[in-house]
Amino acid sequence: MTTMLREMVSPDQLTALSRGDLDLGLVYGPIDEDGIESQFLLSVPVVAMVRAGHPLSNVHEASFGDLSRYLQLTGTDPTSSVIEGAILSASQAQGVALRKAASKTDPASYHLELETTDNVGFASLPRAEQSKANGLHMLRLTPVEPTVDIHVAWNARNSEPLVNSVVGSLVELAESLR
Repeated sequence: MTTMLREMVSPDQLTALSRGDLDLGLVYGPIDEDGIESQFLLSVPVVAMVRAGHPLSNVHEASFGDLSRYLQLTGTDPTSSVIEGAILSASQAQGVALRKAASKTDPASYHLELETTDNVGFASLPRAEQSKANGLHMLRLTPVEPTVDIHVAWNARNSEPLVNSVVGSLVELAESLR
């Protein structure tokens, strides 16, 4: 058996799992797809990201009120994005309306647009930590930090023993991190 890691957005992973092109996926959940099994692993915070030199790049925390002065870069339609849903829900609960930037950036161009505008982007904490290497600044959100759930997902028809073993190991590792 060969192991190959690929970075894919959650909907693409679920499609690949359904087709049998992917054995396992780490996706935002919960999952409600026919033929796809999933197991909750852990919840991770959602944070804001801005470019170096952005007016908010000198702080480490920001409220949704602070962010509302800037356009929000949304990469995809908010109805299909778990991160955007968490952000919109948290901002609305605090009585803050966020303003979306006009662009609909694909994931590959998302960082470039963040690096060249005063727009604010959002990511899971682990993804934002990686983005620091690209010069982006991360802001923790206050007073309530939204979260997204990470699930391991697999095709229910896949009876490969290695898949079950990896799922078990991931669940065990996540439990030790909680």
